[in-house]
Amino acid sequence: MPRMKKIVLIYTFFLLSVNAAYSTTKLHMVLFGNTSDQSIGQSMLVDVSYYDYLGSELQKVLKDNVEVKYQRFLGRECNPNNVKEYLEGLSCRGDIVFFIYTGHGGRSHKDVSKFPRMCLGSHYADEWISVSNVVDIIKSKGARLQIVIADCCNSYYDRPMKQNVEGFINQSGGFSQDILSRLFYETEGEVCITAASPGEYGWCNSRDGSFLSYYFVSTLQNAHDDMTWQELFQTVSDKTFEITDRMHKNRSITKSQRPVFDVSISPRNNNDDNDGGHSNIIVDNNDEVNNNDWNTDVNDNRNNDHNVDVVDNSDEYTAHTAPISSVLSFFVFLCLGYILLAKVSYIFRNNTVIPTIIKFFGIYFIIKAFLILIEFLR
Repeated sequence: MPRMKKIVLIYTFFLLSVNAAYSTTKLHMVLFGNTSDQSIGQSMLVDVSYYDYLGSELQKVLKDNVEVKYQRFLGRECNPNNVKEYLEGLSCRGDIVFFIYTGHGGRSHKDVSKFPRMCLGSHYADEWISVSNVVDIIKSKGARLQIVIADCCNSYYDRPMKQNVEGFINQSGGFSQDILSRLFYETEGEVCITAASPGEYGWCNSRDGSFLSYYFVSTLQNAHDDMTWQELFQTVSDKTFEITDRMHKNRSITKSQRPVFDVSISPRNNNDDNDGGHSNIIVDNNDEVNNNDWNTDVNDNRNNDHNVDVVDNSDEYTAHTAPISSVLSFFVFLCLGYILLAKVSYIFRNNTVIPTIIKFFGIYFIIKAFLILIEFLR
C-alpha cells in the first residue's frame, strides 16, 4: 500500500509538472529585417539592435510569468515565404505575439487598407504581404495579446516619388520593469502600428535607423507609469510626424511621415489565461481592417509629446520605399552610355583624345546600368 501511495504521488507530480510546462504563457517575438538591402541595410541593422535590446529586457522582466521566444529572420531569410511559413506554423492560443518588420514597403492605389504591404526583399508586388493580413492571421490563432510593428514606407509603388531626409540623435535609457510587465503581460487584445500613412515614405539613416523604431523604443524607455498602448502609439505617431513635418517645411525631405495604428486592448483576464478571448475592449482607434488575401492594405493618425534632439543629416537618409528606383537608374545609365558612345563622341571625331575619354565614360555607364539590373533581378 505505501508503495502504491508513492506511485500515485509521483504520477500526480508528473502530471502537475507537465501541465505547468504547457500552461506557461509564451511571448512569440519575431523580427523580419531587410538588413542585406543595399540602400537601407545598414539602417535596418540599427533597428535590429533596438529590438534585440528590447527582447533581452522583456526576457528579464517577464521571466517569472512568460517564456520569451525570440526569432530573427534577417538578410535573405527576410522573405515572403518565411513570413507565411512562420505564421502558418505559429501556435499561440492564449499567448502573446510580437511581430516586427523593418524594411521596404509600399502600396497600390487599389489597396483598401490604410496599412502598407511589406516587400520582404521581393521585387515583385504580387509577393508582398499586407500588414493587415498579418494582423488578421495572428488574431485568428487566438493570441491573447498581439503587437504588430511595420517600419516601412506606405508610398504608392504605382506612382513613383522622390526620396531624401534628415535625422535625429539616439537617446539612451533603461526600461521600467513595471511598464514592460503591464503593457506586454497584463493586457490582451491587438495593437498594430506602421511607419507611414498611405502615399508616404518611412525614413531612416545608417546611424539612427528608422524613425518609427527609434521613437517606439525611446518612448518605451521614457514612458510614465500609466502609459497605455494607445498613448504610446499616439506619442510615436506624433513625434514622427512632428520631426518630418519640420524637415519637410525646411525642404530637407519631399514629404512628411505620419505613422498609423490600431489599438484594441483590455486588461488581462487572470481567470482565463489560455482561451485566447478578448473581453471589454476599451480602445478601437482606427478605421476597419479586413482582408484575408496575402496582398492588401490601410491607415490613421495621432498626437502627444516627447523630447528628442534633432540634427540635420539629410544626405545620410533614405526611404524604405519599394525598389522601383533601380529600374529607373538602369534606363538612365543605359541612355547616358548610348548617348556618349553614339552621339557625343561623333561630335569630337576630329580630336584624337576627347572621343576616347567620352567612349570610356559611355562604356562605364553601360556597365553600371547592367550591374544595377543584375542586382535588381538577383
